[in-house]
Amino acid sequence: MRVRLVFAIYVLYCIEVGLFLIVFPWMELWWRNPVLDWLPGVRPWVLSPWVRGAVSGLGVANLIVAVAEIAEYVRRRCIRTSGADPADSVRNYG
Repeated sequence: MRVRLVFAIYVLYCIEVGLFLIVFPWMELWWRNPVLDWLPGVRPWVLSPWVRGAVSGLGVANLIVAVAEIAEYVRRRCIRTSGADPADSVRNYG
């Protein structure tokens, strides 16, 4: 039970961070950030569409991690309930 709870929290965290990183760089709060007032030399770089896109890309990566973790959990769960030998399901990377 504890492992499932930790897994659920981890997946929800990945989804939340992913969605935040995808949306936040394109919001008004991104360019009205008071930290940019303290570091005026960084402002043009942070406001660059390339940096915004990179931050959004990290958000997409977080969502991919969450989906991959869910898929792996479901795959292991199906193997466990079907009675199949887990060694038969090991991916062949060679």
